[in-house]
Amino acid sequence: MEWIRVKDKLPELYKNDESDNVLVFTDDHGVLVASMNFYPKGGYRKEDSYTWSEHATGCGCCGEYIEPTHWMRLPNPPEGE
Repeated sequence: MEWIRVKDKLPELYKNDESDNVLVFTDDHGVLVASMNFYPKGGYRKEDSYTWSEHATGCGCCGEYIEPTHWMRLPNPPEGE
C-alpha cells in the first residue's frame, strides 16, 4: 500500500456520503484513523464540501476535524492462527 495525496484522489464514498475508515497523515498530528464526509451544495453551503473526522476519540461523530495531506486504505486484519 502507498500513500495517496488528497489533491490527487479522495476515498470512495458510500450511500451515507461517508468513506470507510482510512489511515490519514496530517502535518499537525501525524498518522490517524479517519473518514471523510461529503456535504452537497445547498442551504448555507455555497459549494460542495468535504470534511475529515478522526476516530481516535470514539465513534467519530464527536471526533476532531482534520486536514490530511495523504491517505491510504487500512490493511486487512490478521488471519486466524
